Amino acid sequence: MITLFSDENRAFASVMINLGHILGKFTSSSVFLSLNSVSWLNQHFFKDDERTTPLITNAGYLKFMSIFLMVFLFYLTFFVSEKVPSRKIKSYKEILKSIGYIL
Repeated sequence: MITLFSDENRAFASVMINLGHILGKFTSSSVFLSLNSVSWLNQHFFKDDERTTPLITNAGYLKFMSIFLMVFLFYLTFFVSEKVPSRKIKSYKEILKSIGYIL
């Protein structure tokens, strides 16, 4: 059984999901699109020495994000332990009861 939040902090799950979506949208739309636009870079940062290539390309952004997510997954897999459930479910009837309790 995987537990991300303890029972007393379960209400924060939706907040954390929304925060992740907001941060993802911000980095993709604001940071990545700005650093990928050659005209925006030349107007704001490289006025004297104009660039012909973007600072971050699509492939570079995807490589960075994939490496970051793999490192984060490695950390979660090997350094974060899960709680062991306090009771063991012995029959299918108990499994269905626990699913009904969750829903």
